[in-house]
Amino acid sequence: MIYTDPSGHFKDGDEKYNEDVLLQLSMYTEQWEFADTAYNLGLINYGDKKTIQGNAEYFSDNVRWAADHPIKQALGEVALFIMDAEIGDPDIAYADSDIENPLSKIYNNDNYEKIRTANNPYGSKGTPEHQKTVQELEDLAKERYPNRAEYNIHNQTSIKSMVDVNRIPDVWVEDRATGKVVEVFEAVRANSKGMVPREVKKGVEYTAKGIKWTVKYVIKALK
Repeated sequence: MIYTDPSGHFKDGDEKYNEDVLLQLSMYTEQWEFADTAYNLGLINYGDKKTIQGNAEYFSDNVRWAADHPIKQALGEVALFIMDAEIGDPDIAYADSDIENPLSKIYNNDNYEKIRTANNPYGSKGTPEHQKTVQELEDLAKERYPNRAEYNIHNQTSIKSMVDVNRIPDVWVEDRATGKVVEVFEAVRANSKGMVPREVKKGVEYTAKGIKWTVKYVIKALK
């Protein structure tokens, strides 16, 4: 694990801030573990493993720096800082070219393709890990919005007819009185570089429409 105790980077009473930090750090932990798994399967050599893990450590350290930075705390800019990291802020961007070669060895390896295909015969609903995460998000939505007379909870249907955003969230909540989308919940996966650019774009769209946005990373591993 590259990160095991997030408590030192949390702020009392600021749930969104804490979620931003923890979710981002958990993603880099997954990238670290992914490199270990790929190495153990013989898809990459030890040097490649350390290169990928170095990338994870670099971003993890910078996210923690943002969480601890007093000015960024005061301005409430940690979430924006994390988004900048996702889309390649030159001030903190890691040299992605360094990890392109080891990652290509993983994703272009015939054995990896066989493993990936064998582990994903589940169709549009996604892997068991994805389905489990979506169910956890639906449970969270029900916990946050327990009054069925006031709120409808939808699962994997479009919100385009409700708001001018052409998206199909995994779970979303509708205010029955106003017909507005009040919150969306997404199960997310990092791409081959450990980034979540699609989710960042979704988050910007949702936020611009005044919609709350909650994400949960799918914990995945090669087997």
